[in-house]
Amino acid sequence: MLQPDAKRLFLSMLLICGCLAPSCSSCAAPYSSYTYNFWGNAVPAPHAYVPARILKSSEIGATPTSSLVDLDVHDDVVYLVDARNGVVILLDHDFRVIGKISRLVGGQGSSALSNPHGICVVDEDRILIADRDNSRIVAVDIHGNVKQEIARPKNAEDWLFPADFRPEKVAVDPAGRVYALAAGVYDGIMTFTPDGEFRGYIGAPRVRPNIIEYIWSRLATREQRERQVLFLPVEHSNVTVDSRGMLMATVSAGAINPEEVVRRLNPAGTDVLIRRGFFPPAGDVGAAYVPAFNDVLPRSYGMYSAIDRNSGRVFTYDANGNLLYVFGGHGQLDGLFQNPVAIAEMNGRLLVLDSATNQLTLFAPTEYALLIHRAIAAYNVGRYKEMEAIMQEVLRLNSNYELAYGWIGRALLMQEEWARALEMFRLGNDREGYSRAFRELRRQYIEDRFGAIVLVFCAALLCWALVPRLKRRLLTTGGSSEPAPSGDSMASPTKTTWLRELLNGLAYGWHVIFHPLDGFEKLKSEKRGSIASASTILLMVTLTYVVMRQYTGFVFNPRDLDRLNILLEISSVLVPFVLWCVVNWALTTIMLGKGTFGDVYIASSYALIPLIVVNFPLTFVSNYLVLEEGAFYYLALTLGVAWAVILLVVGTMVTHEYTLVKTVYTTIFIVAGMMFAMFLGVLFVSLLDRVYLFVSDIYTEIALRT
Repeated sequence: MLQPDAKRLFLSMLLICGCLAPSCSSCAAPYSSYTYNFWGNAVPAPHAYVPARILKSSEIGATPTSSLVDLDVHDDVVYLVDARNGVVILLDHDFRVIGKISRLVGGQGSSALSNPHGICVVDEDRILIADRDNSRIVAVDIHGNVKQEIARPKNAEDWLFPADFRPEKVAVDPAGRVYALAAGVYDGIMTFTPDGEFRGYIGAPRVRPNIIEYIWSRLATREQRERQVLFLPVEHSNVTVDSRGMLMATVSAGAINPEEVVRRLNPAGTDVLIRRGFFPPAGDVGAAYVPAFNDVLPRSYGMYSAIDRNSGRVFTYDANGNLLYVFGGHGQLDGLFQNPVAIAEMNGRLLVLDSATNQLTLFAPTEYALLIHRAIAAYNVGRYKEMEAIMQEVLRLNSNYELAYGWIGRALLMQEEWARALEMFRLGNDREGYSRAFRELRRQYIEDRFGAIVLVFCAALLCWALVPRLKRRLLTTGGSSEPAPSGDSMASPTKTTWLRELLNGLAYGWHVIFHPLDGFEKLKSEKRGSIASASTILLMVTLTYVVMRQYTGFVFNPRDLDRLNILLEISSVLVPFVLWCVVNWALTTIMLGKGTFGDVYIASSYALIPLIVVNFPLTFVSNYLVLEEGAFYYLALTLGVAWAVILLVVGTMVTHEYTLVKTVYTTIFIVAGMMFAMFLGVLFVSLLDRVYLFVSDIYTEIALRT
C-alpha cells in the first residue's frame, strides 16, 4: 500500500504527464502533415484532419466480392456504388445500412445495374447513376423507381455521340444539365440538357507533346507515324459541380500540362481555375511521380480537396490555389490508403473511399483546420479584424505557415494599414500583396511630402543649369597668379604612376562602350587599357552581380537570401568569364586570330562594363518599384545584357581582325567549346568521385580484414 504522501506524489506525476502528452487527435494519425514554403521546401505542419473512424467493408454492407468505386453524400445519407455487384448502398449518419438500390422499376432498359461506376445525388427523388455496361445514365429515386434514362438513341444521327457509350462519372448542375465522362471518349465532358438531349462536348484537355516528339513526328515517314502513339487528349478521371454551378474536373495523368490536373470549367468549357499560389495545385512539389488525381471535392468559399492516387494524399487548396494542408498517404495502417478513389464531406468531416480495401475512412478536423476555415470565412464576409485574430492563432500552432502571414497582410491591406501589411507580406513571401501595399504606401508618402519633393527637384534643376556657367566665369575671370610649384613638390607631367594608369584605363571604358570599334582598336594598338584596369572592371562586375543577387528589391528578388552562397555567386561570374577567355584564345589561335591572351582578357573585361552601368543603379531602383512597373525593370536588365553581348562580339572581331561573318560563327564555336569544356569538367569531377569511393572501399575492406 502506498502512503498518503506517496499517493499524492504519484497522482501529481500522472497529472503532469497527462498535461505534457500530446492530444490523441495529433498522435492518432499515421502520417506526417506538411505544407510547402515559397521555395518549394516541405515544412512540417500540425495535422489538419485525423482518422476518426475506419469503416470496414462488412460494416458498410459490402461483401467479399464487392468493388466500391464511388460515393456521394446528401442530407446525411451516404451513397456507395458497388460496381461488381451492381448495387448502390445507402448508409445513415451513423453509417448503418438503411437500404440498397439494385433492381430498377420501370424504364426502357435492363432492370439491373451492370458495373455502375459513378453516382450523383440531387435529392432522394433524383439519383443519377452511371450504369456503365448498360450504356446509360439512369435517374432513379431512393426506392429504385426509374425517372429518366439517358442512352444512345437507336436511330442516332448525331455522329458526335460515341458508338460505344460507357458512362463512368456523372454530375448535375443547379439548372439540371447533366455532365458525363465516358470510357474511351477523348473529346471532353459530355453535356446533356435536363431532358436528356445530347448537346456536345466541353473542356477537352489540350495536348502538349514535347519538342522532341513534335520534331520526330515531322521527320518520320508515313509508316513510322502510323506506328507512333497518337497524341490524344487525356480523359478526365472525375467531374463534379461546385456551389456556383461551375464544373470541377480531375485528370489522372498523361500528356497534358501537369499544372492542370485539377480544372474548373465555365459553361463554355474554359478552364478558369485560379493558380496564384506558390505552386500550381498539382500535388507534391518536385515529386518524382506523376500526379494522378482521382476525385475533387468542392468546398465552401472556393476551397477544394483533391485525392492523388499515386501518393495516397488529400490536398486542400483555397480559391486562389494556395495549398492549405495535406493529409493521408499510402499504407495499410488506419488512415492510410492503397487506392483512394472518391472523397465527400459530411457535417464538416471528410469521407474517403478506398477501392482496394473497400474501406470508408472518416476524418475529423482538428483545431488547426477549423481555425483556417474560420479565417477564410471571416475574410470572405469582410470581417478582417476577426480574420487577423484567427490567423494569429494559426501562427501560434504553426509559425512556419507562410500563408497565414499573407492573409494577415491582406486583412491589414483592407484596413489601410500599409506599413504593417508590408511587413506581413514580406514574412509570407507574398510579392503581389507586398507590391499592392508598397504602392499605397508610396502614394501616401508622395502626397504627404509633395511640396518638399517639388522644391528639391526644382533646386536640382537650378544647380544643373547654373553650375556650368559659374564654373566658366571663374575660369575666365579668376585664377591664381602664383607660379606653379616645381622641383620635388610636384611630379613631372610625363611621369605616370600605376594608379594614374589604372584610373586612365578605367576612364577609357566609357569611350569603349559608346565607340566600340575605335575603342577596342586603341585598346589593342595603343595599349589604352591594362591588365590591372581589366581586372578591376571584372572585380566590379562580380561585385555588382553579387550585390544585385542580394539587394534587389523584394518584389523582384525570389531568391532565398538565407541560403545565398557568396562564393558560388562569385564563381558563377568568374568561371564562365575564364572559360570564354581560354576557349576564345585557344580557338582563335588555330583560326588565324591576331590577338594574344592578354588582348582577349582586356577586351572581354571592357565589354562587361554595361553590366556595371545598368545593373548597379537598377538594383537600387528596384527597391522602389512595384510589380506593374516590372516591365521597365526587366527591359533595362535585358538591354544591359544585350549591350554586353554585342560588345563581346565586336571586341572579338576587332581584337582578332575578323570579318563580321567570321566573328559570328567563331563566337558560336566559342560558346560550343565552353559547353564542351564544362562537360569535361563535370565528367572529370565525377571520375574523381568514383576513384575516391573506390579507394575508400578498398581501405575500409583492408582495415576490417586486418
